[in-house]
Amino acid sequence: MAIGWRADGVHGATGHKNPGRGLMLHTASAHDAREIRKAELGGADLIFLSPVFATRSHLGDRPLGPLRFGLLARGRKGIVALGGMDIRRARRLQALGAYGWAAIDAWTGISPAH
Repeated sequence: MAIGWRADGVHGATGHKNPGRGLMLHTASAHDAREIRKAELGGADLIFLSPVFATRSHLGDRPLGPLRFGLLARGRKGIVALGGMDIRRARRLQALGAYGWAAIDAWTGISPAH
């Protein structure tokens, strides 16, 4: 489908290292060490690890918090922090191994869940 849409990449588990001819980027989501490993074995270039902090998109889920995020991200490439993120939190997580960060509410002016 992604190739048909002329997308630059694909998100999700593909089951193999090359998600498709002509696709340059493969992203995946993870919530724990097992899912990170699965994404790595699947060839993900970027892994969205969430939720780091409380967030409206994962209501009721226990957030990882900075310490657990750092332990999961340490020594890995391409771990992107997601969940309750803002620029202040992103700077903090960068020192703990975050490659980058992503957000929705941070850009809309809606305060993340606390």
